[in-house]
Amino acid sequence: MVHIIPLNFQDSSAEVIARIYFDHIWKLHGTPMKIVSDRDPRFQDAMWKELMRLMGTKVASTTPYNPRSDGQAEHTNRVVEDMLRSFVGSNPEDWDLWCANVEFAINDTRSDVTGFTPFELVLGHSPMSQLDLFLQAAAGQHSRRKGGEGTAHEMASKFAAQLEDARTKLELAQQRRRHQFDQRHTAKSFQLGDLVWVDAKHLTENIMNRESFRKLGPRWHGPLPITERFFSDQQRELQ
Repeated sequence: MVHIIPLNFQDSSAEVIARIYFDHIWKLHGTPMKIVSDRDPRFQDAMWKELMRLMGTKVASTTPYNPRSDGQAEHTNRVVEDMLRSFVGSNPEDWDLWCANVEFAINDTRSDVTGFTPFELVLGHSPMSQLDLFLQAAAGQHSRRKGGEGTAHEMASKFAAQLEDARTKLELAQQRRRHQFDQRHTAKSFQLGDLVWVDAKHLTENIMNRESFRKLGPRWHGPLPITERFFSDQQRELQ
């Protein structure tokens, strides 16, 4: 399940992250067995690690640029950024106003891998939306949303079966992703003068601070010509 929490991350600290964790995550999901994060200093802070140790939660860090360790989080981040970008349009400074909409939409979307929505896997059902109410009113129906019928025993059995089915599908999907990564992860060959598009996440900080290179601006920039080769065959200087 995805939770989107607006935060001025650069001015925050491990204490602030811990407070947000309790206010937005722990109160809904309880204490996890393990938390996997990136290598941001706030998650490497001694205070954060000691807090997790006292709570009995193991902490682990991902390996940078390794799809096998942070692929799921990176994919979710891209989905969130793309959805926010489509909402904000020409007003990217209002991105935080759309976080609730994006969070609900993601958690209410059925996964191609598991066949269930995050809501269904965590709650056992999907909450009512405005569309559900509209359709029920149009059809003159007042029945509960799908997943709420039957006895408590039937609902519990259905929930357990959904979770087991989702786990199986996730394992198969992870195997496919590993195989596809191994098959496709080959070095690209570029020559001087070639025109290339650059992912915004690889641009330097002074470039990213320009008005046209905002966080929710275009993801790809270019085309830029390769003017010089240095360090290794796969590193190039762009115009």
